[in-house]
Amino acid sequence: VVVTAATAAPGVTSPVAYCQNAAAVPLTAAGTNLLWYTTATSGTGSATAPTPSTAAGGSTNYYVSQTTACGEGPRAVIAVNVTATPAAPGVTSPVAYCQNATATPLTATGINLLWYTTATGGTGSPTAPTPSTAAGGSTNYYVSQSTNGCEGPRGVIAVNVTATPAAPGVIAAAGYCQNAAASQLTATGTALLWYTAATGGTGSSTAPTPSTATAGTVNYYVSQSANGCEGPRATITVTITAIPAAPAVTAIFTYCQYTTATQLTATGTNLLWYTAPTGGTGSSTAATPSTATAGTITYYVTQSNSCGESPRAVINVVTTPTPAAPAGLTVSGITINSAVLNWTVVSGLYYSVEYKEATASIWTTVASNITTGTAALSNLNRGVTYNWRVSANCAAVSNTNYTTGQFTTINRNSTITNLKNGFGIKISPNPVRVSAIVDYIVPGNGTVSLALLNRTGQQLAVLYSANQAAGQYQFNITNQLYLLPAGTYFIRLQQNGKGITARFIKGIN
Repeated sequence: VVVTAATAAPGVTSPVAYCQNAAAVPLTAAGTNLLWYTTATSGTGSATAPTPSTAAGGSTNYYVSQTTACGEGPRAVIAVNVTATPAAPGVTSPVAYCQNATATPLTATGINLLWYTTATGGTGSPTAPTPSTAAGGSTNYYVSQSTNGCEGPRGVIAVNVTATPAAPGVIAAAGYCQNAAASQLTATGTALLWYTAATGGTGSSTAPTPSTATAGTVNYYVSQSANGCEGPRATITVTITAIPAAPAVTAIFTYCQYTTATQLTATGTNLLWYTAPTGGTGSSTAATPSTATAGTITYYVTQSNSCGESPRAVINVVTTPTPAAPAGLTVSGITINSAVLNWTVVSGLYYSVEYKEATASIWTTVASNITTGTAALSNLNRGVTYNWRVSANCAAVSNTNYTTGQFTTINRNSTITNLKNGFGIKISPNPVRVSAIVDYIVPGNGTVSLALLNRTGQQLAVLYSANQAAGQYQFNITNQLYLLPAGTYFIRLQQNGKGITARFIKGIN
């Protein structure tokens, strides 16, 4: 007797999971002569394994049995679970930023979020992106959520970056005269905001009206906005020009009668000159005062700018009568090569002094426009008659109202004070220019020599050599020194190997 075991249920894998609308495959089981049912009992089995439907979410049971020699066994159950497709996550769209603003990571409401940069395809990231605001424009970001590993459709978030608007169009500069009526500033743009500073502060939607009370320059600033994004500020410079003041002048000019006056001057712009305090037609050419008549003449001058003509500044030109020629001319301290000229001083006058040899035609100026009554002459020639003259004026300008005097220099003083061992020597004049006289004394009889030495004692020439007896003599130097450069020299007097030396200064010829 063979007893065969009862038929067991086939081997199955349960449950089987699908996402909604996923492609399903026929069910499988491990056994022989399989029969598939849709119910746990009864019904007619099918030898063909069913393919589950994923059209809708939910759970469906399928049943399967196997048949052996002992007949059909019990049915095994396979649960097929279809997970419904989750909805797109909840999002807020669009998200708006201004260009270069600081952005924050995007957000959505859902579970197991995945973020994408395209509407389909690609690989999702669990990390929410932070939008770039470097450039203006619109960018779409996408996000999905998943349930039981089943991903739903993607929600879209539009990120709109508003480009920074340009500065509004303005007239960069505006000008007004001081205290003139000003008009409200204008600019071309949208959602304008007005400021008093280049940065910071709170803008006003009302355009300002400049104040013209004070001269100077004031800057105003204005911006425009797009979608709440404010752009840079444009600058409007408002210049308030002051009504000009009277030009700067020297209030008084003083001239002596008949002297040459100079053209009047003033510091200002667009000068106009008048001869009356009011009225008349101004001249752009400044007057040159006449000094022919003593007295005071008043001139007037204005300046102008774009805001009009200034008040008139006053210039008084005073012409003083020509003073009398100087008096009291005397000459003191006359020597062989110098003299002191003197005259009577009148307070407030200026004097000019000249001299020349009586036979010459050209005058030499000693002093110009001095207020003292003396002038010293030097480097004169001995025994020469000189003419001199002095003029007076009421200003430091030369005049021709001369008083003339004359004097003669001393020919020479032959007294010798430079004595040694009976020898004596004197040079007149000293300094020497071209000619001079050498007075000398020798104590005995014999050959007398006069030698020219330089400052180091080197002999340059023998000026004179002859046999003389004891006594006082003179020797005339004419052109022997002409070629010598200016400097210090000596003349050595010798007789019988003894003598004396005298120093002199050679001047410029």
